[in-house]
Amino acid sequence: MHKISIAIAQTASVKDDIEANVTHHKKYAEAAADYGVQLIIFPELSLTGYEPESVKDFIVSIDDKRLIPLKRIARNSCMVIVVGAPILSPEGKLNIGALCLLPDNTVKVYAKQYLHPGEELHFSPGTKDCILKLADEKIALAICADISNPEHARKAAKAGATIYAVSLLLSYNGYEKDTQLLREYASEYKMTTLMSNHSKKTGGYVPAGRSAIWDETGRLVAELKGIEEAIIIAEKETNTWNCKTVTIDQ
Repeated sequence: MHKISIAIAQTASVKDDIEANVTHHKKYAEAAADYGVQLIIFPELSLTGYEPESVKDFIVSIDDKRLIPLKRIARNSCMVIVVGAPILSPEGKLNIGALCLLPDNTVKVYAKQYLHPGEELHFSPGTKDCILKLADEKIALAICADISNPEHARKAAKAGATIYAVSLLLSYNGYEKDTQLLREYASEYKMTTLMSNHSKKTGGYVPAGRSAIWDETGRLVAELKGIEEAIIIAEKETNTWNCKTVTIDQ
């Protein structure tokens, strides 16, 4: 079995400032690269903040020049970097997206399939699943409300996913309910589950932080204790996850 090393970033986003957010992401990606991380996940709409009413003016494409600094890190460090951004579907519809910047300089795209009430006023749902292959693992991507529909996790498991990776904006009120779902998916489907949350207020929502990982038994193996900006680095070589928290100098 090959060793896998992944990182969960808990970060703050500057409203509608893609350049500033790319610069901020770059610090976290570089720190993860120093630890030999092969995959780093950022929160939902991390490049713009969760701002449904304005993000239509801040769409990010796969060939967006503002992504070049992150693409360079992905290429030079052989690391997959998953960032959140508003994207357009092939049909021209606005989606809440995850852009997967791959080491070969290509970009794989995932669009949130299940929307929270009210999001349909601004966004359309995606229609396709996304699974990344890394070492011996298959990593299924999810964005926030995707986890509220059990069918999403079930399909991921049926497709052979061993890790269910969620980018989200999770408030204090929803934290216990949604993390319980992730624990249940982990134990039911024998998938490691993880979630990357925002650390600062965005779009009027105050996040709970507390980004975390549960192993395939549903056991919590790592959690940030509050809303600090940091990354969790998790490594698995046999069947055990070894985790550490790394704080990034701002």
